[in-house]
Amino acid sequence: MRLLLSLALCISATVVMADDDDDKDVSTDFKTAATLVGKPTVESGFELLFGKVDVRLRGIAAPDNDAGEGKNEPGGQASAEHLESLLANVDEVTCFLDGTLAGDDNGEPVGICVIASGDGAETAVQDLGSLQVAAGHALDCPRYSGGMYKTQEASAKANGNDLTTVYALPHHCKPR
Repeated sequence: MRLLLSLALCISATVVMADDDDDKDVSTDFKTAATLVGKPTVESGFELLFGKVDVRLRGIAAPDNDAGEGKNEPGGQASAEHLESLLANVDEVTCFLDGTLAGDDNGEPVGICVIASGDGAETAVQDLGSLQVAAGHALDCPRYSGGMYKTQEASAKANGNDLTTVYALPHHCKPR
């Protein structure tokens, strides 16, 4: 199902190449679907930075770790470190941006970001949001995910990785 979603998004998207080079000129008008491919840095457990473009992982909520803005929430550092560990041995991340922006018109573009893993003969595409939730470092944000990660969240809780013990689901994630 996820592979079909990724394929459908890829077919309809405009490809934009980006990497972690801060001097690279990358368009920041992401109010239409687009694809970013490159090696990002981790901003938080729910946000990646491609050059100068912050991308918000769609459908998950994770504690913030930005002490500079006074948003150092319990579990935030661990969430960011887990996302960093997922990217440590990955050459490339692909983000399928859906044309929406987090927050308001000045917010970050939102998308599903994936990595490929395997030995080539058996390569799997893995959704970073799903991996964060399954490990107990993020929660399903049903208002924006449609419940896509509820199974991973239940599994994390069953395995003793219940993020809700230190982090409450934000109000903006609750279905209207």
